[in-house]
Amino acid sequence: MFVPQRRFVSLLALALLTLAACDDGHDHDHDGHSSMIMFMGQLDATPATDHDHTLTVTLTMMSDSSPITGATLVAEEPWMDAHGHGSGTTPNTITEVGEGVYTLSPVKFIMPGEWKIKVHATKGDMHEHHDFLFTVE
Repeated sequence: MFVPQRRFVSLLALALLTLAACDDGHDHDHDGHSSMIMFMGQLDATPATDHDHTLTVTLTMMSDSSPITGATLVAEEPWMDAHGHGSGTTPNTITEVGEGVYTLSPVKFIMPGEWKIKVHATKGDMHEHHDFLFTVE
């Protein structure tokens, strides 16, 4: 006997599995393009509230690990999800130092806790973003 409800549940499960298989675990905004950018980032020191930090971001192509030079980077204000507020300062000095390496400053944290800095990168028709997460003690 055919049960329409079972068929719907089966189709829904298949759709969800298909979507899950497409998720690579990274926070990307592909804008419909197939090229992918790998983001790596590091602060200049242990995250703290007592000084301005510099975030160094390295951009490479996921396909062949080649450096991405000449990209435009935009950083959003550091954000603390747990409290629903930002740091009040956006990293607005962004410098390409070569071979896909960029520095962003000033990065400020105003209190201990979990912080997120979203960085957008654009190169040609590629546009992606990545959330860098930091714990300030």
